[in-house]
Amino acid sequence: MATIGTVCGVFESNGAGSPASIVAGAFVNPSKSDILQIRNEGGFCIWSLNWNGVAANNPTTPTATALIQTLFGSTIAAAVTNNSSNAQNPLDILQIYATNGQHLLLRVTNAGTVSQS
Repeated sequence: MATIGTVCGVFESNGAGSPASIVAGAFVNPSKSDILQIRNEGGFCIWSLNWNGVAANNPTTPTATALIQTLFGSTIAAAVTNNSSNAQNPLDILQIYATNGQHLLLRVTNAGTVSQS
C-alpha cells in the first residue's frame, strides 16, 4: 500500500505498462541518468533506480549523478530515515501517478523495491 507522502516526491507520467515506460513518461532524461541513488559515507552507490525503472542494490554501473536526488546513508533504511520525519513509519521513496492523478502507476517502497499498481 502506498504511503501518504514520499521522501523524494510524487510525479506524473503519461506512460503505462512496464516500469521503463512509466519512468520514461515521468522524466525527461536524454542522458539516461539514474533517477535516484543512495550513496554511503564513502560515496559508493549502494542502491539506484535507473532510467529503465529498475532498482538495484550495489549497482555495477551507476551513473555519475542522479536525475532527481541522491540520498545518503549506509543502508536504504538509514537513507530513508535520515530524510523522513517519521522513522517509525518510513515513507515511500517515490511515487508516480497517471497524468490525471487518479491512479498510482509505480512506487519505490521504503525498502527500495519497485512496485506497480
